[in-house]
Amino acid sequence: MTKRPAGAATRGGQKVEECDSMMLLGAEMTGLAAGMVADAPIFEAIDQPGGICSSYYVRPGETRQLPMTPEDGRAYRFEIGGGHWNFGGDPAVLRFKCSPVPMNAYARRSSVYFSRQGR
Repeated sequence: MTKRPAGAATRGGQKVEECDSMMLLGAEMTGLAAGMVADAPIFEAIDQPGGICSSYYVRPGETRQLPMTPEDGRAYRFEIGGGHWNFGGDPAVLRFKCSPVPMNAYARRSSVYFSRQGR
Protein backbone atom coordinates (compact mmCIF):
# COMPACT_ATOMS: atom_id res chain seq x y z
CA MET A 1 0.00 0.00 0.00
CA THR A 2 1.06 3.58 -0.56
CA LYS A 3 2.32 5.20 2.63
CA ARG A 4 0.91 8.59 3.57
CA PRO A 5 2.10 10.84 6.38
CA ALA A 6 -0.02 10.21 9.48
CA GLY A 7 -1.38 13.12 11.46
CA ALA A 8 -4.41 15.17 12.26
CA ALA A 9 -6.33 17.26 9.76
CA THR A 10 -9.56 19.23 9.87
CA ARG A 11 -12.53 19.10 7.55
CA GLY A 12 -15.47 21.41 8.10
CA GLY A 13 -14.08 22.35 11.52
CA GLN A 14 -14.03 18.71 12.62
CA LYS A 15 -10.76 17.01 13.56
CA VAL A 16 -10.17 14.07 11.22
CA GLU A 17 -7.44 11.52 11.75
CA GLU A 18 -5.53 10.75 8.55
CA CYS A 19 -4.49 7.21 7.74
CA ASP A 20 -0.92 6.25 6.90
CA SER A 21 -1.74 4.06 3.91
CA MET A 22 -4.15 4.01 0.97
CA MET A 23 -5.71 1.46 -1.34
CA LEU A 24 -8.63 1.78 -3.75
CA LEU A 25 -11.55 -0.59 -4.15
CA GLY A 26 -13.01 -0.68 -7.64
CA ALA A 27 -11.22 -0.38 -10.98
CA GLU A 28 -13.85 1.77 -12.69
CA MET A 29 -12.88 5.05 -14.34
CA THR A 30 -12.74 7.00 -11.06
CA GLY A 31 -10.82 4.28 -9.22
CA LEU A 32 -8.31 3.91 -12.04
CA ALA A 33 -7.71 7.66 -12.21
CA ALA A 34 -7.38 7.98 -8.43
CA GLY A 35 -5.01 5.01 -8.27
CA MET A 36 -2.81 6.48 -10.99
CA VAL A 37 -2.66 9.91 -9.36
CA ALA A 38 -2.15 8.57 -5.82
CA ASP A 39 0.18 5.75 -6.92
CA ALA A 40 -1.99 3.42 -4.82
CA PRO A 41 -2.95 -0.22 -5.43
CA ILE A 42 -6.39 -0.81 -6.94
CA PHE A 43 -8.46 -3.91 -6.14
CA GLU A 44 -11.32 -5.06 -8.38
CA ALA A 45 -13.91 -7.77 -7.63
CA ILE A 46 -14.10 -9.11 -11.21
CA ASP A 47 -11.58 -10.03 -13.90
CA GLN A 48 -11.71 -6.81 -15.90
CA PRO A 49 -11.69 -3.11 -15.01
CA GLY A 50 -14.20 -0.50 -16.07
CA GLY A 51 -17.16 -0.89 -13.73
CA ILE A 52 -20.35 0.29 -15.40
CA CYS A 53 -18.30 1.80 -18.23
CA SER A 54 -17.18 -1.56 -19.56
CA SER A 55 -18.49 -3.71 -22.38
CA TYR A 56 -18.86 -7.37 -23.15
CA TYR A 57 -19.57 -9.29 -26.35
CA VAL A 58 -21.94 -12.16 -27.18
CA ARG A 59 -21.90 -14.18 -30.39
CA PRO A 60 -25.24 -14.62 -32.19
CA GLY A 61 -27.09 -17.65 -30.81
CA GLU A 62 -24.85 -17.96 -27.73
CA THR A 63 -25.14 -16.71 -24.15
CA ARG A 64 -21.50 -16.75 -23.03
CA GLN A 65 -20.10 -13.26 -22.38
CA LEU A 66 -16.75 -12.52 -24.00
CA PRO A 67 -14.44 -9.79 -22.67
CA MET A 68 -13.20 -8.83 -26.15
CA THR A 69 -14.44 -8.79 -29.74
CA PRO A 70 -13.79 -12.17 -31.41
CA GLU A 71 -11.23 -12.07 -34.20
CA ASP A 72 -13.91 -12.65 -36.84
CA GLY A 73 -15.88 -9.67 -35.45
CA ARG A 74 -19.12 -11.69 -35.24
CA ALA A 75 -20.56 -10.60 -31.91
CA TYR A 76 -22.93 -8.09 -30.42
CA ARG A 77 -21.43 -5.49 -28.06
CA PHE A 78 -23.25 -4.65 -24.84
CA GLU A 79 -22.37 -1.77 -22.53
CA ILE A 80 -23.00 -2.58 -18.89
CA GLY A 81 -24.01 0.91 -17.78
CA GLY A 82 -24.37 2.74 -21.06
CA GLY A 83 -21.03 4.52 -20.98
CA HIS A 84 -22.44 7.14 -23.33
CA TRP A 85 -20.35 9.89 -21.75
CA ASN A 86 -17.37 8.20 -23.42
CA PHE A 87 -18.60 9.41 -26.81
CA GLY A 88 -16.89 12.70 -27.55
CA GLY A 89 -15.23 14.62 -24.77
CA ASP A 90 -12.35 16.91 -24.09
CA PRO A 91 -9.09 15.92 -25.88
CA ALA A 92 -7.11 16.04 -22.61
CA VAL A 93 -9.60 13.69 -20.92
CA LEU A 94 -9.51 11.30 -23.89
CA ARG A 95 -5.68 11.22 -23.76
CA PHE A 96 -5.81 10.47 -20.03
CA LYS A 97 -8.35 7.66 -20.52
CA CYS A 98 -6.20 6.05 -23.21
CA SER A 99 -2.90 6.37 -21.34
CA PRO A 100 -3.00 3.29 -19.04
CA VAL A 101 -4.50 0.82 -21.53
CA PRO A 102 -5.31 0.74 -25.24
CA MET A 103 -8.89 1.67 -26.05
CA ASN A 104 -10.95 1.23 -29.19
CA ALA A 105 -12.94 4.05 -30.75
CA TYR A 106 -16.35 3.32 -32.24
CA ALA A 107 -18.60 5.44 -34.40
CA ARG A 108 -21.88 5.92 -32.60
CA ARG A 109 -24.77 4.87 -34.82
CA SER A 110 -28.03 5.30 -33.01
CA SER A 111 -31.31 7.10 -33.44
CA VAL A 112 -34.71 7.62 -31.87
CA TYR A 113 -37.94 7.30 -33.82
CA PHE A 114 -40.80 9.57 -32.74
CA SER A 115 -43.91 7.76 -34.01
CA ARG A 116 -46.34 10.58 -33.27
CA GLN A 117 -44.30 12.99 -35.35
CA GLY A 118 -43.43 10.49 -38.08
CA ARG A 119 -39.69 11.08 -37.75
